[in-house]
Amino acid sequence: LQTTDDLNVALRATKQGSPKQSFVKALEAHFPARLAGLLAEAKASGVHLYTRDCGEADWDLQARMYAPGMGVIEDPATGSANCALAAFLAHCDDTPDAHYAWTIAQGIEMGRPSQLNARVDKVGGELTAVRIGGRCVMVAQGELEV
Repeated sequence: LQTTDDLNVALRATKQGSPKQSFVKALEAHFPARLAGLLAEAKASGVHLYTRDCGEADWDLQARMYAPGMGVIEDPATGSANCALAAFLAHCDDTPDAHYAWTIAQGIEMGRPSQLNARVDKVGGELTAVRIGGRCVMVAQGELEV
């Protein structure tokens, strides 16, 4: 078993209004101010929050990634965290043989909307493939000489 310094946390809407609005408002109102303390207590460098409560949206999951321990206040599209999330969700499903696919929205609240597509294959109760993809734009480039 490999461990990570990040946390995956599932959130469910509990307030009135659309689930998506509750998810966003709860995070913006309470979470960022408490993040450093929560992460220090958990000995984690970041937290990946997700919800299945997306209301009428065109996606299956909505996520937000905060990693202040790595110098990232919020990331608009975190392939590694969403890939791990897809593997986790497939692993938790008791179906022994299945192909899973999720469309994941991230970065919406920070004005950098992203859509990631996660796919997982499971055979005989074991995950055999986990894939993450989406469109991207170059934001920086450079060279490293060793």
